[in-house]
Amino acid sequence: MADYRKYIDAELVAECRQGKRGAWKELVYRYSNLIYSIPLKKCNLLPEDAEDIYQSVFETIFEKLHTLEDPHKLRAWIISITWGKSISFTRKHKKHLIPAEDMEEISTDEKDSPLN
Repeated sequence: MADYRKYIDAELVAECRQGKRGAWKELVYRYSNLIYSIPLKKCNLLPEDAEDIYQSVFETIFEKLHTLEDPHKLRAWIISITWGKSISFTRKHKKHLIPAEDMEEISTDEKDSPLN
């Protein structure tokens, strides 16, 4: 069994594209905190709203991973998807948004993860 923790993102993407469940689990583990923290901390959304966005982002990643042109840019692609879904949610629900320049200060504290 492969130890996907040692894989760089591009290798992980390749394994996910081949349907390797362990690779997908590692991708989820690796990016869960980031995906959850954007709507929660940068858009000031409620935890349950952040969880909805979190789920939606992972659905999109799963469905669209084959469209990622440069696997080395996985993190940027995930941030883009997450930020876009967070903005759409806030507009739809007329919630307050944090300025985009604050986006660079994304926290990845494990205590904020929905997996904990």
